[in-house]
Amino acid sequence: MGRKLNSTIHRDLIKRLIIATMAISIIIVAIAYFLERSRIINEITFFASQRALQINQNIYDLLDDPENLDADQLLSRIKGNHGPVRQRTGYFPVAAFYDLQGQKIVENIDPGYPDGQTLRELLDTKTLLQKAADGVVAEPIRIADKPVVRVGLPLNNRHGAPVLRVVGIYALSDVALAEFNQRMQRALLFVMLIVATSALVLYPVVLGLIRRVEGLSLRLLDANLEIIKTLGGAIAKRDSDTDAHNYRVTLYSVRLAEAVGVDEQTMQGLVKGAFLHDVGKIGTEDRILLKPGKLDDDEFAIMRQHVKHGIDIVNRSSWLGDAVPIVGCHHEKYDGSGYPNTLQGEDIPVGARIFAIADVFDALTSVRPYKKAFSMERSLDILLEGHGSHFDPDLLDQFVALAPELYNNFAGDESDHVRNEVSTIVSTYFPKEDESS
Repeated sequence: MGRKLNSTIHRDLIKRLIIATMAISIIIVAIAYFLERSRIINEITFFASQRALQINQNIYDLLDDPENLDADQLLSRIKGNHGPVRQRTGYFPVAAFYDLQGQKIVENIDPGYPDGQTLRELLDTKTLLQKAADGVVAEPIRIADKPVVRVGLPLNNRHGAPVLRVVGIYALSDVALAEFNQRMQRALLFVMLIVATSALVLYPVVLGLIRRVEGLSLRLLDANLEIIKTLGGAIAKRDSDTDAHNYRVTLYSVRLAEAVGVDEQTMQGLVKGAFLHDVGKIGTEDRILLKPGKLDDDEFAIMRQHVKHGIDIVNRSSWLGDAVPIVGCHHEKYDGSGYPNTLQGEDIPVGARIFAIADVFDALTSVRPYKKAFSMERSLDILLEGHGSHFDPDLLDQFVALAPELYNNFAGDESDHVRNEVSTIVSTYFPKEDESS
């Protein structure tokens, strides 16, 4: 069970780390993508602005006399001697020049650029001209899944006075695009490696913390189990010289529960409830609890209140919540004549129906201040008188088959033998980490 628990923790931790790593990777990669994209766009914008300024410098002499500006000569300067001047980073496949009143002087569209006309339609000349009046403006856009930049800026003469305005679209070269894509891929891969490495580094740290918490939880479990044993034993000794009754009824109940196949959660509640079934007797007066003779009706009514007291006590602890069915229902009877709620048949929790049989069997086969121990045969005869009335008939039939072995090994046993058996039961149904794990 311990190894199974450890394996489950490892499996859950790995699964959670993978999910967390993927989620963090997606978030960080997205952030890195947009940051790197923004940086690349800024660089493209810078290249576009620098290229526009180079054009400006190349036509200073033409801008010195704007009244006699020769449009053909301007276009020739822009194109250069062999078509558009292409730099390693890119060039302007589309550019248009306007005077300060917004009249177009000349336009250049590179016929060799595959999306030249589309770029021209995206130029948005009016808006760019307005923005360019205040200085350089650059707006990154995408066309055919490639980044380009719409640029508008004033062209000044050599004295810094604005003479023309140019608007255009700057397109990256294939070389520059490839470099930017490689940079983006390297940045994203680097981020993913950092996240994955962080997860691998964190795994043993988180696992160590989980093991520490698990160790604390197991010590807390040990403490809780010891408390219920001690508390149950203290209550048992109020009306008996020993707490062995609690251990025997726990053992008998678990053996019957195993025979009928109850689940592990019910079994844990059964163990807790068996130790604490009479915890409410702490609120019962000694004159009633220790009375050697039969109780009268008023005294019996007071005695019955121990069930309510017991429920109040165990309900104060969430860890003892699964013991409530046994503490609160172990005096119910199958035919509905029990107390405190006159539950009937399967409305009585299965743990309480099991415990009722074990409790009465141990009472019959043990020495009490008011009686001697009965033989197994006599005890079973008394139990069978309650077949279908006091006790669940199916559960009682199962118990009758187990009774000889239980009687021979544990009936009236006050030694550590029964305690050791119960310790084995506790370690089985309240699993702890294996020492070898």
